[in-house]
Amino acid sequence: MSLDRFLENFRKVPVMWRFADWMLERRRPRYERAFRREQCEIDCTLIAVKRMVRIPGRLLDISAGGALFRPRLCYLMDRRGEPVSLTINGVELVGYIAHTMPKGYGLRFDAPLVDHDLDCVLSAGDAAQIA
Repeated sequence: MSLDRFLENFRKVPVMWRFADWMLERRRPRYERAFRREQCEIDCTLIAVKRMVRIPGRLLDISAGGALFRPRLCYLMDRRGEPVSLTINGVELVGYIAHTMPKGYGLRFDAPLVDHDLDCVLSAGDAAQIA
């Protein structure tokens, strides 16, 4: 195929279609979670390990690999990458802040939680709802 013929055929295709094809080719594969998330509402305190700052708030959901923590602050600072610690019902959760979003801080744990530890954390939320 000559270059002239290629350019002639290329000009016949609308620009939007060419752009749409390009976007579909470069689109990332759909992200799937490694661990199933459990919804919860557990009042707790997040400790920023480097500065030993205590941040009171609520755990909104948790999985074996991470959690979503909403501080009781009216604004959220971008603390991405900061090492943190949580202790709930005798289980210490150590990790770092993976991302900041309007809902709160996305935490990623250093090591995945064992099912028993996850159940202990979730039982703290169940006990708070009963009381």
